[in-house]
Amino acid sequence: MFKNIFREQSPENPLIAEYKKYRNEAKKLSDVILKQYTDEQSLDTITRLMGIRHGKSVIVESDEEVNFIMDFGLYEYRFDGQNFVERYQASNPTLSQNETKIIAAKLLAYTSLFKIIDANPSNSTVLLSDLLNNKQKVEMMDINLSITAKLGYLMFTRLVPFENMNMSSGMFCVFPQSYEIALLKEYKSKMKKVKSDIESQQKFIAFYKLSKTKGIATMTTSY
Repeated sequence: MFKNIFREQSPENPLIAEYKKYRNEAKKLSDVILKQYTDEQSLDTITRLMGIRHGKSVIVESDEEVNFIMDFGLYEYRFDGQNFVERYQASNPTLSQNETKIIAAKLLAYTSLFKIIDANPSNSTVLLSDLLNNKQKVEMMDINLSITAKLGYLMFTRLVPFENMNMSSGMFCVFPQSYEIALLKEYKSKMKKVKSDIESQQKFIAFYKLSKTKGIATMTTSY
């Protein structure tokens, strides 16, 4: 009699299963929020700040740049002092339990430049050093990155902290380790050139522009 190898496979790590669930639901919720609040005014402001609007045209060089635009719209663009996530929370007082957790995590999300210092494919995690916050160590779940990550490489991303795990917002750019000193100097000077008084917007756009000159081409996956 043949053994049923499928039944004998180890069950999936519960934390990875939870990660997949929230990753998928967070993506769907982000799409809903962006569709609800993106309009001509917000898109015009976002693309002008990012330097990709030329007259009536918006020029992007890759699909990954679209992720930057969407991420900026969701978290950085503000109308009457609120970003899209805050506006959605304020106008939807009866969110489901999962939506409440996702919105809470999104409200705590922040960007930084991280160095990849370890990767564990069995747990789908990468260990990062936060270079803009005293090199604090932070663990992030990302199935694809845990397999493909090159130790020492630098990554600008938005960390979204859930109760049991951290994940990225889906926006990120990668730089070679050799650029660490240059990036830590150049991003500050680029921030000063951004036509915004909001520091988080300045930082986002500074690294977006650096990604176009010093970044490594990447491709975002579902997980």
